[in-house]
Amino acid sequence: MQTAFIVELYKIEILKNIYCNLLFERSEDAILIIKDGKFIDCNNATVKMLRYKNKKELLDTHPSELSPEFQPDGRLSFEKADEMMRIAFEKGTHRFEWEHKKADGEVFSVEVLLTDVSQDSNEKTLNTVWRDVTDRKKSERMQNALYRISESTYTVSDMKALYKKIHKIISELIPVKNIYIALYDEESEILTFPYFVDEYDPPQPPKKLGKGLTEYVLRTGEACLADEKKDLELRTLDEVDLIGAPTKIWLGVPLKISGKSIGVIVVQDYNDENAYGEDEKQLLIFVSEQIAQVIERKQNSVRLKKYAEELKEANKTKDKFFSIIAHDLKSPFQGLLGYSQILMNEYATITEKERISFINSIDEISKNAFLLLEDLLTWSRLQTGKMEIKFENFNLSECLYRTISLLKQTALNKEIKINCFIDNNIYVNADKNMVCTIVRNIISNAIKFTNCCGEITISSKPVENLIEISIVDTGVGIKKENLEKLFTIDKNVSTKGTANEEGTGLGLLLCKEMIEKQGGKIWVESEPGKGSNFIFTIPVLN
Repeated sequence: MQTAFIVELYKIEILKNIYCNLLFERSEDAILIIKDGKFIDCNNATVKMLRYKNKKELLDTHPSELSPEFQPDGRLSFEKADEMMRIAFEKGTHRFEWEHKKADGEVFSVEVLLTDVSQDSNEKTLNTVWRDVTDRKKSERMQNALYRISESTYTVSDMKALYKKIHKIISELIPVKNIYIALYDEESEILTFPYFVDEYDPPQPPKKLGKGLTEYVLRTGEACLADEKKDLELRTLDEVDLIGAPTKIWLGVPLKISGKSIGVIVVQDYNDENAYGEDEKQLLIFVSEQIAQVIERKQNSVRLKKYAEELKEANKTKDKFFSIIAHDLKSPFQGLLGYSQILMNEYATITEKERISFINSIDEISKNAFLLLEDLLTWSRLQTGKMEIKFENFNLSECLYRTISLLKQTALNKEIKINCFIDNNIYVNADKNMVCTIVRNIISNAIKFTNCCGEITISSKPVENLIEISIVDTGVGIKKENLEKLFTIDKNVSTKGTANEEGTGLGLLLCKEMIEKQGGKIWVESEPGKGSNFIFTIPVLN
């Protein structure tokens, strides 16, 4: 009876061993045995996972020898592996994530379960199970990237910051030395490059659609992975032209909103043709839709903010406009009524000298009121777009000398000398009447705020495709806190001239509006007591 029981136990033990061996060999998870800190056995799934030819190549090795030198947390694999085994012996089991290295050098992520199976204290043995979690980790990284891209709509301040954030997030998924984002505006048919980072090529200016790889992706609506061979093939088929420095590998993916391409995101490498492959292409396709949506949302947000600021500015402008009408335009008429009533009611009792004085005052007030009304109407036409700009080619010096001659008597009255050092051969492409008005306003101001026997000097110099005109006076100058207020309607800084000349306070604002309408800029350099230098630019004739 006892013998039969022992035989039965023996059979059960044999069956258990057979079952364990079958489980060991047929498991799809990698199973290894660690004894005294080294692998002594493994199943076929381990050999397959690590891409070795046979078991012999990987046995009798420390876990760190099948790992990169450092783990993702920065710790040495050798030191950390010993610590993980120690914890397993202390607790009985230990589960953690680890990065191992395949025979061909590829690093991949595994979930490790160590179980203490030691038979006695002299032989420290661990059963090890690896589960490849590369796809899971990749999916987690992708989902995290999508979340961070989506979140960036609300966390970054402007479009430039958004593009930088997108670049940073993508660079955590794939190598990105060279990247650009191209956006297409259907209305203007212009392709712009709001974000451009490249080792060799400079940032690209806006352009009409051509036959580059970017336009090819935009046209087909399909992602394109182009090595040198593919690029040559597309050029041979006359699908694309070579634009910029040739690259070893180029990857472009369309940015789509509701199936419609609004642009292209491109990464490229000039040295390593293996930098991007099908995996990187699929990854970029995966995040591209989210990128497109985020760009569109941020653009809409920026537009709304801009419109809100424009509306706020329009309200301020409207308030100031009515303030000028209510106060500045009303005041002259009060003066006119006062003088006219005196002349009408007391004409017989006042002297001839007083009559002439009152008439001169009425004349002066009427002129100033007319100038103010004219400036208000001009400014109103500029704001509503009813003042048409007529670009024409004309000689700048002729325009300036004609304007100076109109102001010559005003300058002579204060013994102010006007010097004009403008080349007779400078031609500009601008609105002639506007340029003459701008110059007249600035020179009039210079005369107004320059003391007797002062000087005004006019000069010019070319700056790229513009001409920079400088009007310098030796007048009273402007306080620093007033400089930024000169060109705004909501902050009137109109003051009387050195001979108590009156002004409308709108002249410089009109100058700014007219200059900017023609693609130029205006600014001023000034110090109290040292005069002022008003500088503006207008397009030069090529």
